[in-house]
Amino acid sequence: MFGRRPFVRWRRSVSPFPTAMVGKFKGLLVTQARVLPGHPVLDLGCRTGTLTILLRSRRSSLVFHHLTTENKRRMLRRIGEWLRPGGELHAADWGRAQDPLMRLAFLPVQILDGFATTSESVRGLLVPLMREAGFEEVAETYQERTALGTLSLYRTY
Repeated sequence: MFGRRPFVRWRRSVSPFPTAMVGKFKGLLVTQARVLPGHPVLDLGCRTGTLTILLRSRRSSLVFHHLTTENKRRMLRRIGEWLRPGGELHAADWGRAQDPLMRLAFLPVQILDGFATTSESVRGLLVPLMREAGFEEVAETYQERTALGTLSLYRTY
């Protein structure tokens, strides 16, 4: 009686992110990744697949803040193993709160997604976790203030 489709429509209709903002972040991520035709891309946390349409062979989404610290470590180590020499990881996720207002704005995300999985994000610990996993070059390349906190783009080599 209650199939997946009505729930998916409901979730999309209450998205806290305006379409323009989502489009902006996806465009920035596409530009940052510099993927050439034929480059293999590992897709993690893709959700709607709209970024795939932009990239044709690559996409990414907010995924790390859903994982516990140990699962973040495990996932980052595995990504490092999967990447070919010269491969890169590009990700968009919640970043360190830029100021007290952004910290306060992030509380609803933590209440809904859980403090245990989101604490590294708001404290800016994703970059150190990436380094710990063996990535030599790690950068938070962009930050954006949103109604729910700071969104960041990350790049590793």
